[in-house]
Amino acid sequence: RTSSSGDVDLGDPFIRKIEERIDALLDVPHEWGETMQGQRYREGEEFKYHLDLFWTEAAYWKDEARRGGQRSFTAMAYLNDVAEGGSTDFTNIGLSIPPQKGVLLVWNNCRPDGVPNDDTMHAGTPVIKGVKYVLTKWYRTRKWG
Repeated sequence: RTSSSGDVDLGDPFIRKIEERIDALLDVPHEWGETMQGQRYREGEEFKYHLDLFWTEAAYWKDEARRGGQRSFTAMAYLNDVAEGGSTDFTNIGLSIPPQKGVLLVWNNCRPDGVPNDDTMHAGTPVIKGVKYVLTKWYRTRKWG
């Protein structure tokens, strides 16, 4: 990952409104959501192929299991149009979504039986011209924190 990211201000009324709308859309309790993050991708920056879920064999898993369990959903909003590049590519299903201001992408990181959904393998491809800004919200299988 060569992009920059950081937590947003949870006290900002605009952020709270966005979170409320995503919570309602997914019908997931607000308390199950992690702190929303903003990401910036400048020209040449990218996020290589990855899954948003946690690897349960990793040393960190015990802590994440206590902090709310597995990531169930990802919601990612494009905040601006990008002149060239910066698509979100889902490799296992051959889907590429170019950044378009206002588009919200949502995917399930696990199948209903809790098995990791490998079809959510994705990448933020390099921005060729311009800057890409996104907001990302992850949800857990129970209360986060």
